[in-house]
Amino acid sequence: MKFGDKLYKLRRAKGYSQEELGEKLGVTRQTISKWELDQSKPDTDKLQEISKLFNIGVNELTDDNLKIDDAADSDGTEKRPRRWLLVILIILALAIVVVLLNKIVMDKKTNKDSNDNNGIFNIFDQGKSKVSQNSFNNKFEFYAGTIYGSRVSYLFDEVIENNKKNKDQLVKVIYEETSTTDSTEIKNLKKKFDSWTKYEVSFEYNDDGYIYEILIEDYETETKDDNTTSNETSSQTGTVTIPNNTKKDDFDKESFNNQATFHAGNEDGFFVKSMIDYVIKNNISNTGHQLYVEYNGVQVSDQISLGNLKSNFADFTKYNVIVNYGSDGYANGFTVLN
Repeated sequence: MKFGDKLYKLRRAKGYSQEELGEKLGVTRQTISKWELDQSKPDTDKLQEISKLFNIGVNELTDDNLKIDDAADSDGTEKRPRRWLLVILIILALAIVVVLLNKIVMDKKTNKDSNDNNGIFNIFDQGKSKVSQNSFNNKFEFYAGTIYGSRVSYLFDEVIENNKKNKDQLVKVIYEETSTTDSTEIKNLKKKFDSWTKYEVSFEYNDDGYIYEILIEDYETETKDDNTTSNETSSQTGTVTIPNNTKKDDFDKESFNNQATFHAGNEDGFFVKSMIDYVIKNNISNTGHQLYVEYNGVQVSDQISLGNLKSNFADFTKYNVIVNYGSDGYANGFTVLN
């Protein structure tokens, strides 16, 4: 188990938010988020503080081959029930289930025409419609960590779609002074994010394990070069300047292609939809370099056709996305294969 997963479980067991844990350790909430995402590691002193706070050995924290004991409370007291007690509880639970099922069968025999909407079978049927925790969280956790503003926009689209469909599982977006679940307010909030600027994204989970709050914060670098402007982004090959509202001839080829190849590969349908949103936004802002999407032999690049194309893709079905390049070396469009 990685250090970030261990720290997350220990924090949740204590009931601390990332901000509360940061205050106890004398670091920012962003630092806690990076530790939990394994984007950075605490130094030796902080590891000692974490060890004392959660009453756990430093070696147990840092060794990926060791798992933390979920059954221990904040004082290290063992909470796991003895095996014999666990066996008794299982037997009692099975006995209760058998009695309930027997009663239900007898009631159905004596009341064949009864429509009992509060019956246990109806409760089971209602439970089938509950959203899977894993699939629900995956849609948002895909955007965790340090991401560009363009991906923040895609994340907001996922929130808007979820809040329309799942009224009982609303997700709140927090940025600066804004805290909202309202679709209109979230759409307006999208305008504040520059596509080429980095932001920090973190999540809070409710007691059932579902994401209920998304926090967006401005990205803060560890060291800041006075010669670097707000329109510069770092890459593996150095610092690339991406001016706002650039024409095709002004694009840095590597930066432009990196944005396209980010969407390539074996992807889920919801990621393909995000890729199409990226194409729509590019074609609106960069009239000198239009991208297309090809699916089932049909190539489209206009906004309406691209929007209609999204309905062809199921969120959790895999598709193969291929980036196509022109003779000038720039990405020209995408081919999507089943």
